[in-house]
Amino acid sequence: MSTDLPPASADVPPDTAPGSTMLDRLDPTQRHAVSVLVQAFAAEGGELYLVGGIVRDILLERALPDAPDDLDFATSLPPERSKAILATLPNG
Repeated sequence: MSTDLPPASADVPPDTAPGSTMLDRLDPTQRHAVSVLVQAFAAEGGELYLVGGIVRDILLERALPDAPDDLDFATSLPPERSKAILATLPNG
């Protein structure tokens, strides 16, 4: 079974193209921040989930605000470990 998906057509919005994810709806700065955080938490054995209003808006297919200043996350790690991970990141 092939997992290759056809390239998205230019007339299909990126968030509805075959193989797209909810993260595709985020702007590049937000996607980068999410990626860095997910990798940092995964390296420490934790899970990190994007939550909150931006997820609601994506699921309801609402227009997203231009790069909100904050993104909300939930994690499987305790606060002390989360703080330690965040302290190792730039702007932590």
